Amino acid sequence: MGGSGGSTTYNPCKASPCIILPLGDSITHGFNSTDDAGYRSALFKLVVAANQNVTFIGSLSNGPSTVSGKTFPKNHEGHDGISVTGITGYVPPAKAFSTTPHIVLVHIGTNDMTSNADPTTTANQLDTLVTNLVAAAPNALIVVAKIVPLGYSNTNYTSYIAKIPGVVQAHAAKNQNVIMVEMSTLPASDIRGSGNVHPTDQGYADMATIWYAAIKGFLP
Repeated sequence: MGGSGGSTTYNPCKASPCIILPLGDSITHGFNSTDDAGYRSALFKLVVAANQNVTFIGSLSNGPSTVSGKTFPKNHEGHDGISVTGITGYVPPAKAFSTTPHIVLVHIGTNDMTSNADPTTTANQLDTLVTNLVAAAPNALIVVAKIVPLGYSNTNYTSYIAKIPGVVQAHAAKNQNVIMVEMSTLPASDIRGSGNVHPTDQGYADMATIWYAAIKGFLP
């Protein structure tokens, strides 16, 4: 991930604004959040507060018109109910990006786990997704979340999140710009629960804080 010396320093954001692709399912969309933008508006708020500059891309559009007095980029690729293989169909080579992202925020696998998909299979599918993202945007920073809790005990979920670090490490070992963020330790109070796996507004804000900590050093 680059050293500290001059041209060797890794910088995914080649221009301002930094182009971020929020990629995932309804949690990326921000389902059940008050403003219908979930972590995306909370993350944008943190960026604006730091006088940094980002925009979001994707084929979907949800959220408020403005955040912190700035026009909010509503685009994202967070498809309600989608699986890991489903979202893989939205990235090259299956589909071309309209714009190549500088940073990709990946939070995926919740629907696989709630439908009791095999954790090993799902982790392998996540590996394929990351492989495709790296191939499509080799200079981008791919940030893979160890996904938020489901709000109930699920052994498949526990097995799946335990495999995510290995997937990320395998890519990092190839000198690919892939890192992990830890979302699985969010408190139970951050998830709606009673069968609703979506974060509360506070949960989405806590997700944004974790994403921001991982990318803030790169933002223009």
